[in-house]
Amino acid sequence: MKIVIISDVHGNLPALEIVIDDINENFSNVDLKVNLGDIVGYGAFPNECIEIIKNEFDISIMGNHDYATCDLMKYDFFNPFAKEAIDFTKQNISEKSRKFLCDLPLKYETDNIIFVHASPVFPDNWSYILTKDAAKVVFLLLEKDFAFIGHSHYPTVFVQKDKEIITKYSENIIFKKGEKAIINVGSVGQPRDRDSRACYTVFDTEKNELIYRRLEYDISKAKEAIITSGLPEYLANRLDRGK
Repeated sequence: MKIVIISDVHGNLPALEIVIDDINENFSNVDLKVNLGDIVGYGAFPNECIEIIKNEFDISIMGNHDYATCDLMKYDFFNPFAKEAIDFTKQNISEKSRKFLCDLPLKYETDNIIFVHASPVFPDNWSYILTKDAAKVVFLLLEKDFAFIGHSHYPTVFVQKDKEIITKYSENIIFKKGEKAIINVGSVGQPRDRDSRACYTVFDTEKNELIYRRLEYDISKAKEAIITSGLPEYLANRLDRGK
């Protein structure tokens, strides 16, 4: 089975459109397309992005910005820019889009894979897996071979074999027999690894092969829409920095 996995679109329509075009051109034969959440927040196109995700993806998971938009959590602790973006989304989202967003599950599982926005351990705690120590705790409780996550916007792979945990990131990774992995698929709409290109992944379950895709998109269009909509200019400028 071949699976496309994306995450953290964050209302960035130009980035999402480029990713969809790339999927249709190069991976039209995939068996499953999964979105790991945070369709909204930060960007100026919440409705348009939700509509594309709804039509193009087989499975979608709830992200913390989606969760906050649906008033399922308080978001006072979000940074001021994130809070303002949630308020913008709540004011501009259609009822149809809101219903789709609020009906999303917190996780999706197959025989040996779990898909979740933040962490497979208590997914609605929205914790980050950024270090080997954090990954170690998850591996202790992880019953699946592979966990696909987003949330940090930082593409990286934690691999466990026996008791050793290593980190990897490259365009192409093949997992060996006996290895378990936590795979952060990066962000379509707001990368934070100092690479401004949109990021997503393709996973071949038969070969245990992971491919990272990085794509240039029209950042100026995304920035202009953010500024024109009245969202903080900071949210536009960070797109250039990939940070």
